[in-house]
Amino acid sequence: MKPWMVLTLIAIIGLVVATPFIVDAVKEERREQLVIEQSHRANAEFHKQFVAKEQAKADEIAARRIKAIMDANPSWTRRDAEAHMLAEDYDAREAARENYESRKSTEEIQRGCGILYDSTSHKPISDLTVLELQQVRVCEGFGLYH
Repeated sequence: MKPWMVLTLIAIIGLVVATPFIVDAVKEERREQLVIEQSHRANAEFHKQFVAKEQAKADEIAARRIKAIMDANPSWTRRDAEAHMLAEDYDAREAARENYESRKSTEEIQRGCGILYDSTSHKPISDLTVLELQQVRVCEGFGLYH
């Protein structure tokens, strides 16, 4: 028997012996993929149900608000009440945005006064520049130079 025949025979025997292990590994990998797919489907279904519940809550709250507006203004139609509710929501968002911007500018002023204090608190007044002196007075006016 030629050497290449022996090698071919060994390869065939090895393949026959290894085939059940390969098949088991493929089956196990497929099982893992199925579990992952089922998990993704379950998560998607949960998310869909959660969004639906949250939307139902929001719709219920909106319906109660519209009813309260219509009760307070009997001559209004539902469309008037909905427009009023949307205007209230817009006003609330605008007020929140203005509050945020106000806090942001206040924080910037506080930060600037803190930096000014750190750079000038150890200097005698006679060594301050005119600009620094003006900035110190502004920060003192805000009560932020201490």
